[in-house]
Amino acid sequence: MSKRILLMQIVFLMLIIISAPVFASNVFSIPTGDTLNPGTLEVDYSFVGGGNTLDLNYGIYSGLNIGVSQWFGSGGSSLAGSLKVGLMGETQTTPALAVGGALGSGGGGEIYLALSKQLGTPVIRGHAGIGVGTGANVRPMAGVTAVLNPVQVQKGNKKAGPTTVVFLEYDNGGVNGGIMSHFNPNFKAKLGLATNSGLLLGLNYKVSF
Repeated sequence: MSKRILLMQIVFLMLIIISAPVFASNVFSIPTGDTLNPGTLEVDYSFVGGGNTLDLNYGIYSGLNIGVSQWFGSGGSSLAGSLKVGLMGETQTTPALAVGGALGSGGGGEIYLALSKQLGTPVIRGHAGIGVGTGANVRPMAGVTAVLNPVQVQKGNKKAGPTTVVFLEYDNGGVNGGIMSHFNPNFKAKLGLATNSGLLLGLNYKVSF
């Protein structure tokens, strides 16, 4: 192996590590091609259009996640179970690819295929997918995430600020956009706007066992 190829591989690995905060189960409402590591529990709360959603997802094995989702609002509530399988991980040339699905307590559900890939620079990732719901309703999905400040330098006793990620997505119901602030590798907050739902708020926490 030539020194040039080895250097390129090392640089690519370092850039993957630097941009790690972008890797997540969802952009905001659309799924990504990524899965949780085994033994990792992800708790996600979101407020969209007057409704609240609490998601719990757990990595059972490498590339296999299960979850439960509770939605509640002025119109009532609903419960859903979900499953996500990673078909392949992202490499320098291929995207992360996953297939998943959710089934609600009322009988409605969806299956989807999602992929995620870095777009040229390691701080920008593209996401795309397609879902098929009850009644053969097709839901095309697309999104992009970009890290604004991937490298944080701590000066003396002054703590470095949060890593900020800008997101933009289309979920077949409209366009959502905003920012995600990663305060540490396990906790992030989301704030944005949706063309059809108004204000978007979210909190996400991960813990490994």
